[in-house]
Order: sequence, then structure tokens, then C-alpha cells
Amino acid sequence: PPKKCMKKADMTLDDYLHQQHKLSPKLREIIRYALAMEISSSSTSLSQGMSQLRHHLQALGRYGTTAFLVPMYGSGELSQAFCRSAAVFGATYLLRRAPIAIQSKKDDDDDKIRVEGVLVAADTMDDGMASESSALKDKIVRCSQVVVPRNALPSKKAPTRRILRRISIMNGTLVDGEQ
Repeated sequence: PPKKCMKKADMTLDDYLHQQHKLSPKLREIIRYALAMEISSSSTSLSQGMSQLRHHLQALGRYGTTAFLVPMYGSGELSQAFCRSAAVFGATYLLRRAPIAIQSKKDDDDDKIRVEGVLVAADTMDDGMASESSALKDKIVRCSQVVVPRNALPSKKAPTRRILRRISIMNGTLVDGEQ
């Protein structure tokens, strides 16, 4: 850290940004969270915060003109990052197989519905043709938990009645005059 900061070793990064640079609370929060990588609500020490800021600044320009890789290389790597992170916690990431249905059964003990697995379609290539190496049939992937969007699950609500109204302005008649 700079020599100025060394004299303020007992100060937090947030206090330093407030007292020395007169930054607003919102701007201090952005610097602490996004640049100094603070994850707790309380601020880190000034020396640790400055070290994190220096690390961030040294990363600028390493892979281009920005520290952010997504604008440079696209968002395709985000799914790979999720896949790797999820695998650490025991998740399965299945490629080229579309989910068809979630298999579940009702527990006799507590009347809760439990997931047993996911029925996935046969392995297909990008052109829609089944790959030669696949068994050309749907398969069940056994699991106890599934992450799906809310609208993918059946609703327990009763069907609602909808009334649709329309106003049309025409530039001629709807029925031929001879009829």
C-alpha cells in the first residue's frame, strides 16, 4: 500500500474512502464490492483492501483493454463456468439431450411429491439427426433434485376463464358484395 495508507493501518477501507476521498456511501460500496472484492457487510482493513484494489488494477489490460472477459469472448463461457462450478457440488450437466418430462412419485408417508429422475430425449446432433453412437432412444437420468423454471411445472390452480376482445378497423368489406 502507498505510504499515506501505511500510517492509517487501523483504518478500514470504507473509512479511508470516506475520509480521504469524500466518496458517497453508494460509490464506496461499489468500490468495496466490485473492485476490492469484499463480500462481507463490514469493511476489510485498509491494507487488505488496497492490496485487493492493486490486484484488480494489475489485471486490467492483461487479456485486452478491459478486466471483463464476457464482452470480449461472448457469453458462451458462462455456461461452462456454471457447469464446472456445479460439478464441484455434485451436479450433472447433460449436453445434446432435451428434457422431456420429470418423473416423480407421491410419498405415502407425508403426501409430498418426490423427484425420481428426468426423461431425456435421444442424443441429437445440431442438425436434428440422431447421432450414430447413441442408442437412439429416450433415457432416464435418476436424480433427487431438479432445477427448472417455475413455468415448467404443472400448476395446481384451477383453470381460469379468459375473455378476449378485439377491435378491428378495416379498409374494405369483409364479405364480397355479391354474396
